[in-house]
Amino acid sequence: MSFNFSIGRLAQLAACIALFVTLGGFSDVAMNQRAWLRLFLIFVAGGVSFSMVDHGVGLMDRTNLRFAYLLGGGVLMVASIVWLRAIA
Repeated sequence: MSFNFSIGRLAQLAACIALFVTLGGFSDVAMNQRAWLRLFLIFVAGGVSFSMVDHGVGLMDRTNLRFAYLLGGGVLMVASIVWLRAIA
């Protein structure tokens, strides 16, 4: 697994964090602090997985697993937004 810190990928991560802010991630921080911190960390992990991670496997014919990280990151971000809506 490697991280790709290009300008486009950093912009993609910033867009993911902006999505969290847009969907009300920081609107009522005074609620349950532990739950909010956990869902924020889940969202950031999903955003990093969605935007930064490249993972190739194999020796001769390398296979890129980027699609799996895109899918997993998207699932993590959606799950954290659903959890945010549940505790708000």
